[in-house]
Amino acid sequence: MRLGRRWGGPIRRALFGPPPAGGVWGTGRPWQMLQQANALMAGGQPRQAAALYDELAQMAEAHAMPRRAALLHIQAARAWLAAGDGQAAVARARRGFGAFIALGQGARVAQLLPEVTARLRQRGYAQAADALERDLQAQLARAGIDAAAVASMGAIAQRGTLPASCPHCGAPLRSDEVEWVDTASAECPYCGTIVKAE
Repeated sequence: MRLGRRWGGPIRRALFGPPPAGGVWGTGRPWQMLQQANALMAGGQPRQAAALYDELAQMAEAHAMPRRAALLHIQAARAWLAAGDGQAAVARARRGFGAFIALGQGARVAQLLPEVTARLRQRGYAQAADALERDLQAQLARAGIDAAAVASMGAIAQRGTLPASCPHCGAPLRSDEVEWVDTASAECPYCGTIVKAE
């Protein structure tokens, strides 16, 4: 099962080192950890990948990069779920979604929540998915966001089709989780590389 992701925002060189050509992640330890985590996910080793995503999320939090940390928590949730640990998956999802709401990015929660809860239900965690959905929809409502309306917005603009994974870092790409530069190119939420759509 291939998993999604999503992040972005300003990147601090103290954490990620100098940017590689076409990207912003750098060539230091975090960059290597990201590549390793993505490779582990692709290679069917989600538990090891989840531990790396957790560590990267903590590093992003320590370097005042809350948006990136939120996305890493969501990716860790996906990896923990793929590894069969629903409790860890829900904990990471709550942390990531809570961070998005704190950042005023409730629309991002509304876009990602259906996918995460659907995966939880598919894995046999329907009760946890229901509780997560109720709690987050209540938080979104308090923030004035209609989760159902945002989730159904889908493709308002006609955009190209992204490759399945980033050609630079190997992370999976989803059109609803990237930052679109224009209708034919988007920024990889993991490494910052501009990826051309087909």
